[in-house]
Amino acid sequence: MFLVLIYNKLKKKLTFCSKLHFKFIQNHSILSCQIDFHLTMICIFEPMTKIVFYSCFSFLLFLFVSCGNDYGNKLESDELDVFYTKIENEEFARNIAIYWKEHDLLASKKQSIQLDEKDGVLILKVIPTEKFDASTFSFDERALLKQLQDSLQSYVQPKRLEVVIAKNNFETIFNIN
Repeated sequence: MFLVLIYNKLKKKLTFCSKLHFKFIQNHSILSCQIDFHLTMICIFEPMTKIVFYSCFSFLLFLFVSCGNDYGNKLESDELDVFYTKIENEEFARNIAIYWKEHDLLASKKQSIQLDEKDGVLILKVIPTEKFDASTFSFDERALLKQLQDSLQSYVQPKRLEVVIAKNNFETIFNIN
């Protein structure tokens, strides 16, 4: 496929020649182009195909890794996306979504939260709608976050729940516990 593309490009570029002859030498991956002016152009494709192969491989690997950020399964609505990393926590995720709506915790723009589980503890990762700075997070704001955590605890019984503040990729940046 690659050689056909190169062949077509060379053919277009060398249309000024009245006589054009292409010979593919399979053993050495050499394309020998003889033009009627007795000019011989030899293109060695082996290094070029390696470069193209590694470039394509690197691009696909980068694409796979960057798109591979799996936030888990998703419950989606117009105002809220709730991701959950373990399928057995789907019911907890539904209950948290209902809690979020019933207690008017929805913001003016769509929110995303993630329910993760580590060592038997459910971790609800909340992405703030405004810029977050832990150094300016007041005692009253911490108390409100703790109150939210305690209130949500009844929705995920018998498991323990922690509420944390996270970046857009659900990486924890602040934990009150």
